Amino acid sequence: MRQVVAGTDRVYGFAKKYKLKTAFGTDVLFSKALADRQGAMLTTLTRWYTPAEALTMATSTNAELLGLSGLRNPYPGRLEHFPITLRRNQPRRDNFGIPRVRSA
Repeated sequence: MRQVVAGTDRVYGFAKKYKLKTAFGTDVLFSKALADRQGAMLTTLTRWYTPAEALTMATSTNAELLGLSGLRNPYPGRLEHFPITLRRNQPRRDNFGIPRVRSA
């Protein structure tokens, strides 16, 4: 396990150093208990990224990278980007909704 943790630290370090686009995802699709912790899992990225960078990674960067997957893209078309306003380090609830898909 220590090797995995050390490797994770190195990989995120390289990603930051070389400005690589990274995505956030989890394997919690069929686990309600884990899905309830998904936000907490996202916050662990603040070990390597600022909170704003982590939030960007989990939203617009994920959408951008999904768009590169061609026929495997689960959201064909163009995903619209919604601005997120931070207040006292908390996202406003009214900015969170299901992304709308516009056909290309």
